Amino acid sequence: MDGLHSPGALDSPDALVRLALSGDEAAFARIVRLHREAMVRVAFVVTGDARRAVDAVAATWPIAWSRLGRIRDASRLGPWLCTVAAEEAGRVARSRSRLPADARIAGLVDGAAPAGAGPSDAGSTLAGALAELRPEDRALLALRYVAGLTPAELGRAAGMPAAAVADRTRELAERVQGGEDLGERLRAYADVPVPPVDIDAVARGAAVVRHDHRVRIVSLAIAIVVAIVVVAVPYLGDRGAAPVTVPGATPSPAPTTETATPSPTPGD
Repeated sequence: MDGLHSPGALDSPDALVRLALSGDEAAFARIVRLHREAMVRVAFVVTGDARRAVDAVAATWPIAWSRLGRIRDASRLGPWLCTVAAEEAGRVARSRSRLPADARIAGLVDGAAPAGAGPSDAGSTLAGALAELRPEDRALLALRYVAGLTPAELGRAAGMPAAAVADRTRELAERVQGGEDLGERLRAYADVPVPPVDIDAVARGAAVVRHDHRVRIVSLAIAIVVAIVVVAVPYLGDRGAAPVTVPGATPSPAPTTETATPSPTPGD
C-alpha cells in the first residue's frame, strides 16, 4: 500500500476529499467506513425507522460523492455528510407520510421504533413526540443534537440566518422535550444497531451511479447545443440572403417606375 493509501493518510479529511474527488474508490470507501454509522443515526431520527434510515443512507452515497466539491472545510466532512443524509431521509419520510395509515409500521407516522430494538417507555414517548413534527424539523433536531452541527452550519444548510435557526431549534426542543436535556435523550434514542455492509461494494456502486450521472449531464448538454444549432441555422441562413453593403461603396439608387403621361385629347 502506497503512502497516499495508507490508513494514516486516508484518515485525513483533506486527503480523503481530494482523493475521492479524483475518483479514488478506496478513499471514498474510507469515507463510508468512518461516517456511515453517524449518518444512519441522523437518518433514524428523521425517519423513525431503522431499515428506512439504512436505505436512506445507502441512497445518499452517490449524491454525497457528486457534491464533495461543495465542502468548504474538509475538517467538517462528517457533519456535512450527515446533512446530505438528513436531506435524503426527509425525502423518504415525506414519501412514507403519504402512505395509507394501515401501511405504516406500529401505527406511528414516521415515528415507529425499529422492530426488535426494544425501546424504553421514554424512547417510545420521544418517538411519538418526534412523529408530530415535520420531517424537516426532525432533521433540524437530528443535525443539531446528534450530528453536532453549529447554528451557522445549520443556517447554511437551511438557507436561514444562524440566529433564526437557533431560535427554531430551541422552539422545537421545547415542543418535544420541555426543559429537559433533549440532546442527551436524542443521542440515546438514535443509538440503534447499524447493520454491517460491504463497504467496498458501496463505494463501487456509488462510483457507477456518479459516472452515469455525469454521462447524463454531458449528454443533456450536447443535446441542448445541438437543438440550439438546429433552431439557429435557418435563421442565420435567412440573414445571409440579405444584401451585403461594401464599406466605401456608393449604394445604387433604387430603380424608379416612370408613370406614362397621358396623351392630350384632340380638341383640348
